[in-house]
Amino acid sequence: MLIIADSGSTKTTWSIVDGQRIVQKETVGLNPLMTDEAVIRQSFQEVIEISENRNVKKVLFYGAGCASDALCNKVKNAIRSVVDSKEIIVRSDMYAAAHGLLKNNAGWIAILGTGSNIAYYNGHDLKRYTPSLGYIVGDEGSGAYLGKELLKMIYYKQCPDELIKAFYDETTTSLSEIIENIYRKPRANRYLASFTYFIKQNETNEFVNSLIVNSFEQFIKLHILPYKNLHAPSIAFTGSVAFIFQNQLKEVCNKYKLDVIAIEKSPMNGLIDFYTK
Repeated sequence: MLIIADSGSTKTTWSIVDGQRIVQKETVGLNPLMTDEAVIRQSFQEVIEISENRNVKKVLFYGAGCASDALCNKVKNAIRSVVDSKEIIVRSDMYAAAHGLLKNNAGWIAILGTGSNIAYYNGHDLKRYTPSLGYIVGDEGSGAYLGKELLKMIYYKQCPDELIKAFYDETTTSLSEIIENIYRKPRANRYLASFTYFIKQNETNEFVNSLIVNSFEQFIKLHILPYKNLHAPSIAFTGSVAFIFQNQLKEVCNKYKLDVIAIEKSPMNGLIDFYTK
């Protein structure tokens, strides 16, 4: 039996592959930078409990935040405490995107979800030209970035009054609540990304559409254009933000002459194919 996990900062999608039978489950995001080992262990235990077959031959955990040996070992130790599997592989979520969308083909691979990340994949390994700086400093094109830009637009009154009124009516939040959630509570990146629901509902508004387009332009200008001549301009995207705003994303990529070969909400179906076919 094979277990594959694709973990972001907001949620983790698990697939239990037992021959032709595939069972999926979602748990909380398990970024080891922000998550205790006990939480990772508990989430994996929940996954094991829904499986009829407890003979786990291999576990493949792809996760946001799995960027160092120490963080990968944190995840491995949590999994190993639940199952006695000889093969537990923990890698960055960027490899999940590459294996799931590009398989063994070369191209740029990008994740636009709660956070953002990008690298060039040569069919075997990833080459990063820019680091992932997280939601406070970076994460251009992500849900957290869009949330930040929206809040600035609303509270600095840089958009029409009707949009500001719609924001207050639809989100039923206040500035004090926003400050509390961003600066005093955990998971501020998830909270900021939650405003993408309002953005999606109002994407036909000129100001909101410009916000989305500008966010994607920032991502491409900073992370691809300086290195575009080094590789072919093909790119694949995964992540909820890339998926729900794919019209704007394709528009921006077309503007900068990038060949979009795939936009998927999740790489999981591709990962299952990659490891079973």
